[in-house]
Amino acid sequence: MLFKSWIPAFAGMTDLLRASLTRYAAVAMSDKRDSFKRPESILVVVYARAGEVLLLQRADHANFWQSVTGAMYWDERDPRVTARRELTEEIGLTVDIEQLQDLALIQRFPILPQWRYRYAPDVRENTEHAFALEIPNSIALTAHPEHTDYRWLAPTAAIALATSWTNRVAIEHIVRSGRLA
Repeated sequence: MLFKSWIPAFAGMTDLLRASLTRYAAVAMSDKRDSFKRPESILVVVYARAGEVLLLQRADHANFWQSVTGAMYWDERDPRVTARRELTEEIGLTVDIEQLQDLALIQRFPILPQWRYRYAPDVRENTEHAFALEIPNSIALTAHPEHTDYRWLAPTAAIALATSWTNRVAIEHIVRSGRLA
């Protein structure tokens, strides 16, 4: 008899739960874009005046070496803002936007399978804006959770070690421009 008295209360709870889930799904669908990574990013080749290029080893993929990279947030309109943010987050450098050299390289590349889950299901490519930052000297970096190691390398060694073709193209572009020997 006690069990029968719970049935109406339980039915009311399921209706409440159903309504809550419906509202949650509507909000999630309207804000779906923000739940996925934006398929637009930056790459900043940091180099010292003496001719050394900085590469970082990814923590989530030990054989992946790269320059400073990062996805643009949905509310960021200017890739230079993202570049400045990523330089601070990943290597502890605070720079003025004017210090960034726009390499005028905007490259598209397929998103690797191991990182595709971060993007909307229909997204397969990323657009990357490349910049360079010259600093006076190579510096010691503080540990960052995204990276396990870093190296200051001659440009040819950096080109050979950089995993992504877009990263190699950006370093080669800087070498051809005469900024790096």
